[in-house]
Amino acid sequence: MESIPVLIKEGGILPLSLDKGNSVNNPENMEINVYTGNGNYELYEDGAVESKDGVHFTNFESKSVVCGDKVKQILKISTKGDCSVIPSKRKFAVRFKDIFDGEVALYINDKLVGAEEVLTNCVALDIQVEPNNEYKVEVVYNKQTQMEELMEYAKKVLIFARAGTKPKEALLNQLYKA
Repeated sequence: MESIPVLIKEGGILPLSLDKGNSVNNPENMEINVYTGNGNYELYEDGAVESKDGVHFTNFESKSVVCGDKVKQILKISTKGDCSVIPSKRKFAVRFKDIFDGEVALYINDKLVGAEEVLTNCVALDIQVEPNNEYKVEVVYNKQTQMEELMEYAKKVLIFARAGTKPKEALLNQLYKA
């Protein structure tokens, strides 16, 4: 009842505003939901609300690379256009929605910088975004079988299910036995 199911294809990128209220302004705080696989998304923003003539594009490109028993999911973020139409203190909350555990590295203009992970139900980090910088986020995680992926998904569903702990544990144990 509190959420809306979203069907998204492999490699999908879904940017959402985290700003309070129902505004048409270009958001200062955004959540960037990234799903494993290859994909891209170009965010178009203009200054129509702020009475500015410029346009700004933020390109998100996601790529999945398999290296033996490890998988590397790479998100590249680049911008072009008139930076005056976007908020000067923009923050991206990047969420790799279907990666539950992995090592994260953040590069700004191809230079490795510290990445502070956020505690959540997926691999996540927050980035203070500066105009004209290029960002690359790499997540390395263990390759899973299809059954392991389904079990992780089932655990996630059970965590948010409206039931007591004992029924959830019983269901999870039955899944493990199956």
